[in-house]
Amino acid sequence: MKHTISTWFSCMLAVFSLCLNNALYAGEKSIPATTSEMASGQPPPKPPFGQPFNVRGRIHALLENLRNNEPEEYQRLMKLRAENREEYLKELWEKMPERENDNRRKIADIDRKCWSLGEKFQQAATDQEKDAIKAELSGLLEQSMDLVVQDTKERLERVQKLLDNLNTNREKIMQERLDQFLSGKPKPAPQRPKK
Repeated sequence: MKHTISTWFSCMLAVFSLCLNNALYAGEKSIPATTSEMASGQPPPKPPFGQPFNVRGRIHALLENLRNNEPEEYQRLMKLRAENREEYLKELWEKMPERENDNRRKIADIDRKCWSLGEKFQQAATDQEKDAIKAELSGLLEQSMDLVVQDTKERLERVQKLLDNLNTNREKIMQERLDQFLSGKPKPAPQRPKK
């Protein structure tokens, strides 16, 4: 029974990872939700400590980069934001740099191949063809599972580092947040040096 539960849990984790992967890399990006900071015309505040890769932080970094390195484009986008919010968000999302993740990209590629093989299996006329497709599909699923496990381990390591950082800097973080709330102002994001 113990082996069955751990096998079930592993399978559910793999399915969840694949579903998440498909949602993230389906080929089209979705437009990010609007935020009150973007609506007010002010750049968003620094993301909460330990969340450096959220969308709001990435948007802020993109806008800061444009403001510092391409001021004409930055001004054009600010004008577009005032005139056509939907088009502004669409352009902003297209300019957003992708975070690289080779494992998820490989998993998505394998997933597409698996669906293609599944279609071929449905159309196969002989048992010999079906067996060959099934064998190829099994090999691809093995590769995919290895990548899902590797990707999950890497994400867990990143989360563990964040947790360790939060625990190590607990008092400092709490003091910064206390100061922020008492002042009534979000802490500005640090300026990046120009390249």
